[in-house]
Amino acid sequence: MRKLSFTAALLALAACGAPQRADLTLDWTFDGGRTCAQAGVAIIQVDVEGEILNPNRFACQAGSGTVNTGAYLGSFLLGTYNVTVSGLDGASNVVYRASKSVQVKVGGTRDALDAPAGSATLRWTFGGKSCAATGVSVVRVSVDGQSLLDEANNPDLPCSQRGVDGITVSPLTAGTHAFDLTGYVNGQVAYNLQGYGVTVALAKDTAVAPDLAVAAPTTGTADLRWTFVGMTCAEAKVDVVRVFFDPAADGSGGQDLGPGACSTGGVDGLAFDGVPPGTHSFSITGVRRTASGDALVYTTRVPASGPFQVGATTKLELSADTTPPGKGGVALTWQFPAGGSCGGASSVSYTLTDPTGHSYAPQTAGCGGGSANGLDFCWTGSSTASCPGIMAGLWTINATAGSKSARNAFFAVPNDEHGAATIQFQ
Repeated sequence: MRKLSFTAALLALAACGAPQRADLTLDWTFDGGRTCAQAGVAIIQVDVEGEILNPNRFACQAGSGTVNTGAYLGSFLLGTYNVTVSGLDGASNVVYRASKSVQVKVGGTRDALDAPAGSATLRWTFGGKSCAATGVSVVRVSVDGQSLLDEANNPDLPCSQRGVDGITVSPLTAGTHAFDLTGYVNGQVAYNLQGYGVTVALAKDTAVAPDLAVAAPTTGTADLRWTFVGMTCAEAKVDVVRVFFDPAADGSGGQDLGPGACSTGGVDGLAFDGVPPGTHSFSITGVRRTASGDALVYTTRVPASGPFQVGATTKLELSADTTPPGKGGVALTWQFPAGGSCGGASSVSYTLTDPTGHSYAPQTAGCGGGSANGLDFCWTGSSTASCPGIMAGLWTINATAGSKSARNAFFAVPNDEHGAATIQFQ
């Protein structure tokens, strides 16, 4: 019989006792089996208790236009993990969330999780009286500036349904929401309650009893939020926004409501009072302040419009397109875990998807220390053969370097400016 040496026996024993790992893949749905696109989810965030995932956020829409229904989370030690899935809307608000215990087994595990949303049930009264007692037949409701509509896109909601005075609103993000309610008698505004706060918990229904008082206001409020080719104020490098009321169809003209800061209190937008009832539109221009003066870098070409009600707030999402040149630059830096390892590779293979959704052929870039650890799309204020720049807006990159990868990572390219972004590998 062949005998092992003492050293060989120790190595064999260590190998037998080495911790085992297996792959974990998670699929997700929202609100009873809907995809992220159907549920209005823009970003899916996955967290594993006690573990660091990088990345832990995934875009709902892939560059090819397909819907993201799950992700490979990595290789884990065998055992049980608490996994949480959060569905975020376009403003990065958490709308859906759910957690479950997932067991990672030999050979790998694929599991699924459905994340529900929060809701609010309103049982309203009018000066302490019911719909029938006051003659209120219709109630118009807005939540955080967004009008509620029935299945026929009608804002006139029945005051009472099946003998119950009120409604249930879902989905709602966790936190406090502002409700504006207006009760109508014979087509005229009779009762009003504005800014009624309801604190909602995720995956739970919150029951409240708003009481509307006799109506007094005569105008509405516009809550405007804006982006620039899909970018935030910071990403687009916009300092000042000028707002125009009821512009032409191409966004030009209209009443100039004056300039204001692009972002105030962490919000990219502003609120305007005194909007008369009816359908109205808004447009914006985005200005960057430079050493040589103000530069107009973005402008609205398709105004945002919506219905405005007396005593209610209407929320509008405004988008501004680039002015010429419509391109810029960005310096990308590769960020690897464990002190900057390139995953055993000397280069990075990457595929880019531009803001229009067009994906380009795979390319390679340096992966090492110093200037080789990244990629620079040069822009110096004019397009040249050596510094052509790329389309302004939000880009997506998928990259691999040996055993490391970065999936559906976003980076912003400001118009007529050079930006910077870090691409995280895991």
